Amino acid sequence: MFQHCGNFLASQSSVLRKGTIEVKRVCDLNHDTYVEGSIIKAVQFHPTATVALVAGLSGVVSLFQVDGKSNTKLHSVQFDRYPVRCARFVPSGEQFIVGSQHHGFFHTYDMMACRNVRAVPSQGLGITNTKVYSLTLYNLIKKEMLLFGHVRYRVHT
Repeated sequence: MFQHCGNFLASQSSVLRKGTIEVKRVCDLNHDTYVEGSIIKAVQFHPTATVALVAGLSGVVSLFQVDGKSNTKLHSVQFDRYPVRCARFVPSGEQFIVGSQHHGFFHTYDMMACRNVRAVPSQGLGITNTKVYSLTLYNLIKKEMLLFGHVRYRVHT
């Protein structure tokens, strides 16, 4: 997906003066579609690009190019019967992970291959939902993630 969508890197940067916060109202990230549902549960900015994801209880995760003016939608992914409660980019930025309050498994979505993989935490942990987690480690060599929620999850993708 990132190979076909134009320039995401900011061309200008500005310096924020010490002790000053500038605030400006811009349009909603998802103003193009609003298909993520009436209740948004996750918003996260990409670690290296001017892209953000927006996810909600409708099970849709949308990616937007962030510019503050039009915030063009790049891509949407529907997770059937999977109300998204939490969504995070992995540190490399090539994938994102979603969790739900109704399911004991995650979905990982590879944005380069446009492929979704269901990821189940290690057995024996008694996990009944994946609604709250934080991504702390992603091992590209072993294709393994370490996530923290109520307990520590180890997920093989």
